[in-house]
Amino acid sequence: MDTLRGSLLMVLAMAAFALEDMFIKSAAQSLPVGQILILFGAGGMVIFALMARAQGEPLWNPVFCTRALLLRSVAEVAGRLCFTLAIALTPLSSASAILQATHWSYQQGLWCFSRNMWACAVGSRSQQGLSVC
Repeated sequence: MDTLRGSLLMVLAMAAFALEDMFIKSAAQSLPVGQILILFGAGGMVIFALMARAQGEPLWNPVFCTRALLLRSVAEVAGRLCFTLAIALTPLSSASAILQATHWSYQQGLWCFSRNMWACAVGSRSQQGLSVC
């Protein structure tokens, strides 16, 4: 049952991303990209704040100011800006195809990286003189 639930939630999430892309493309006809990012970001922030409050979670945690999370936040903002520009300036089908290809290449890189890290942890490659660590 958990597999079915997870699959349905994934389909729902993908549908929500497609709707978001459609709304961004529509908004880009009359608004600059900066305003689109602010509006969608503020909307998402309100939704997540309401969800956190409903679950009794705090809205702020000092961990948010660690170097790793700050770097990730900068990367997230840069990625969101670039993808919003892609949606605004190119056909939606092109931007979606590029995003799917990017996810595929990212997953392949992650697979290779984790495989090499596993080999380093086990020591199988270093015994053969093929150190990758």
